[in-house]
Amino acid sequence: EFRPLDSPGGSYVITVEITDGEHTVTMEWLMDAVTSVELASFAAVASGFDGVQISWVTSREVDNLGFNVLRGETRNGTYVQINEELIPSNSKGGYLFVDKDVVSGSRYYYMLEDVSLSGVTTQNGPITVDISQPKTFELSQNYPNPFNPETKIRYQVPAAQEVSVTVFDILGREVRSLVNERKEPGFHVATWDARDNLGRRVSSGIYYYRILAGDFRQTKKMLLLK
Repeated sequence: EFRPLDSPGGSYVITVEITDGEHTVTMEWLMDAVTSVELASFAAVASGFDGVQISWVTSREVDNLGFNVLRGETRNGTYVQINEELIPSNSKGGYLFVDKDVVSGSRYYYMLEDVSLSGVTTQNGPITVDISQPKTFELSQNYPNPFNPETKIRYQVPAAQEVSVTVFDILGREVRSLVNERKEPGFHVATWDARDNLGRRVSSGIYYYRILAGDFRQTKKMLLLK
């Protein structure tokens, strides 16, 4: 009989029974499973609009099913899995996961959990990442540009502020209100799907998008091609 114990290190009890039909001898051994993964590196980098990029490289993987990324707000507190599905093992041993659900001005702790084929889990870390807060208002050029069928408009806010982001045609008429709400400090992204406020597809051509945030205002040009 081979059964796992409920312990974080992956311990098992091996039970052997020998019988001659009349007498039975039972012996048990406690065995600690050796981790199936050895890490060569494990790192995380905060990248403004792109959230936190978490990367790791393995030097050895034996019977490894895959990985989970765990995040906590304190080093010794509770960690929560942030990947929706198990990140499968690959033959190259290089991995990248992006955590986009982060808040500027915060500190996060990340742990990496590998899962063996038998279900044993081993955790590595934690590593620490500080999310910087922008110091100025800024409106970036949309990407992609030209675009079809949608484009992303990135902007940053250094302090909590009422923000509006609006799309206009070349005659200055409002086409679409993308943002009209209070935003917390940080890096934000608005997506325009080339539709107007009534949900109708607009024609190809040049459009303008404008941000208003307190005393800050800026306008940029973009091109829709079909």
